Amino acid sequence: MRHLIRSISAAAVTAALLSFALLTACGPGGNGTQSDISSSLFWTETDQWPDNKFTKLVPLPEAGTVYAAAQGTSQDYDFFAVSLREISREGAEAYAHALEREGFLPISGYEEVPEAGAAAIGFVLEKDRTGVSLSCSGGNMVLYISQRQKTA
Repeated sequence: MRHLIRSISAAAVTAALLSFALLTACGPGGNGTQSDISSSLFWTETDQWPDNKFTKLVPLPEAGTVYAAAQGTSQDYDFFAVSLREISREGAEAYAHALEREGFLPISGYEEVPEAGAAAIGFVLEKDRTGVSLSCSGGNMVLYISQRQKTA
């Protein structure tokens, strides 16, 4: 079962990735090391799967190579993002299915059947207080894990 939120043509890939970065307030810097995207978010280059409270909530991807990670807060959510390279569309789809096997469910209303030859795909899933979105294009995947902050 495929639950896709986007399938777009190659001409729209750049705009889609820029929009994703702006909407989530994250994205690796051009130099690939550490860059200030907003006043509270820094991407850090890494080649290891991060071990923290966010990544413990999701399965380890079987495909791709980790190259950057970031952590921050946006409105009422804390989040952690991991960027992978050298991952195919099929690898990203397999990871979305692995999330579903772990109990993550697609967010209703965001499913879309992919167009033939689509250059980018994305998924939005949730489980309990945890949301996961992932987008994949051009051999790169960004995994965004968020949790609603606990209220007093």
